[in-house]
Amino acid sequence: MKKVLICLLGLMLAGCFAGTTKESRFYALKSEMIAQTTYKTKNISINIDNVRIPAAIDKPQIITIDKNGVELKIHELHRWSEPLNLMIAGTMADDMALYLPNATVKNGGAVFETFTYNISVDVVKFIGNGQKATLDAWWTLRDEDEKQIAAGRFVFSEPTTQNYVDLVTAQSNLISRLAQDISQKIANH
Repeated sequence: MKKVLICLLGLMLAGCFAGTTKESRFYALKSEMIAQTTYKTKNISINIDNVRIPAAIDKPQIITIDKNGVELKIHELHRWSEPLNLMIAGTMADDMALYLPNATVKNGGAVFETFTYNISVDVVKFIGNGQKATLDAWWTLRDEDEKQIAAGRFVFSEPTTQNYVDLVTAQSNLISRLAQDISQKIANH
C-alpha cells in the first residue's frame, strides 16, 4: 500500500512540474458578408440536404497535407468549431442566401418540408498545404420530386499561407465560390 501511495505522490508531483499544456484553438468557416453578384429567381426554397466528406479529413482537427501531396498532418491544437460537414453545409446555405436573395435557403430541412431544390455535395478534397487550399467536390441539384436536374464538379484552389486563419479564410472563399456556381445554375434553370 505504501508503494502505491508513493507512486501516486510521485505522479502528482511530476504533473506539477511538467508545465502547462497549450490551449486548443477553434476555427469556423465564414460566409461572404456581401455578395458581389446576385441572381434573380422567383420565390424558391432550397435545401442543402447532405454534405459528405472523406474519412481522412472527417476529424475535429484541421488537417493539412505536405507539398508532395502524400503526408497528412493532423493539427491537434487547431480544431474545427463543429463537425466539418455541418459547417460546410451551413456556410453554403448562408452564401447561397446572399447570391439568391429571393430564395429561402436551409441547411438540413425537416423531413416534412418540401423544397423547390435539394442539393447534395460529395467532397473529394478540402485541404491546404501551406501555399494553397483546394476544394474538389461533386454536387447534385434535384427538384422537389428528387429528380436530378443538374450536376457538376467543382475544382478550385485559393492561395494561402501556413497561418491557420489564412487557411480557413481561403477554404471559406472556396465554399463561397461553390455556392455561387450552384446558385448560378439554379438561376439559369
